[in-house]
Amino acid sequence: MIKTIRGDFAGVVGQEGVPALSFDEDSLDVRPVLNDLAQLIRERKGDKPLVILTGEVHDVTSHVLLPQVAMQSASMADPGFKIAHGIERSHNLLDILLRDRDPREVSANLTLAQAYVQYEHPQGAPITRRNVMDYCIRHKIPVQAVDTAGSPDGDGFLDQSEPSTRALVEIYAPKLLGEQIPGNTAEGLRLRNLMALHRMKQDIAHTGADVYVVPYGGAHLLGWKRMEDMNEGPFPTKESLGQLLHDDADVDVLILFANHPRFGTEKIPEDVDPGLLGQTVVIDGLSPQNFWQKPENTAEVNQDLGVQEAAFLREMARQSGGTLELSDEVSQMAAFEPDVITDSPADWGAERHYES
Repeated sequence: MIKTIRGDFAGVVGQEGVPALSFDEDSLDVRPVLNDLAQLIRERKGDKPLVILTGEVHDVTSHVLLPQVAMQSASMADPGFKIAHGIERSHNLLDILLRDRDPREVSANLTLAQAYVQYEHPQGAPITRRNVMDYCIRHKIPVQAVDTAGSPDGDGFLDQSEPSTRALVEIYAPKLLGEQIPGNTAEGLRLRNLMALHRMKQDIAHTGADVYVVPYGGAHLLGWKRMEDMNEGPFPTKESLGQLLHDDADVDVLILFANHPRFGTEKIPEDVDPGLLGQTVVIDGLSPQNFWQKPENTAEVNQDLGVQEAAFLREMARQSGGTLELSDEVSQMAAFEPDVITDSPADWGAERHYES
């Protein structure tokens, strides 16, 4: 149900209240979120394209699934909406995925979503991410990667050898030309947000999207009080992707902040623009079940994690009365069903990964 968080939110006192979608934490039924989001989208969608910015902890399945839920909610709000999807990956991701492939193996005119399903295997909740891409393929929703180019070495630095990323640095951080810029530091986040806004607006213009859904990690949404993992101070709200979207005259924004231990509203800086908070919806009650296929794991361990993740998605679909659409990959893993599928603290694992 929709309720309101009032009083001291993100260190901001005296706000009239921030809407919250709250539901039973013991349930994996996505239907309440679908229905409430559809209602919110109907209320928030005006004459401008509506960008739905969903936050996530990168290995938490319910967070990674939020874009699919948001896209389905947008269709429920108005079946005539044109929907497009952006992802927090290097904007040249398609080239990266196909770079070392034998051209004879690659289908002609392969879309990013199709290439992602075939060739990409991210570490955080990989089965769920491919399920979202499969949803886009089946519903003919265009997908575009909108982030700066990442280093070919995969070391987390911005790739200044890529022309548009270098041009971005030349304009907004000329003193760092040729320097290593980690993507998860304050300067890296600032540049990535600027690139994301530019790419998203390009994609909206190209697709004619009425609703544009894009997920990003926590600090991008509203800023961050302190980025402990990087041993840095606050990332200011004024440089957040949420603020950039809020200030842009060409789009409207709806921010879905998935409340989560170590990713909670207490992380948000005190200087959040009240207007930006008014475009924010907190979601409470999402399952914290996480799946992280670490590269140092054995192949057998990662395979088992994939089987567990698929089983978890099937349980979500079952509790949702079949409204949650599953990919063939997820459905076909049913033969490897684990003996037990639960959602309890004992099963969440000791380690978490919270990326920006």
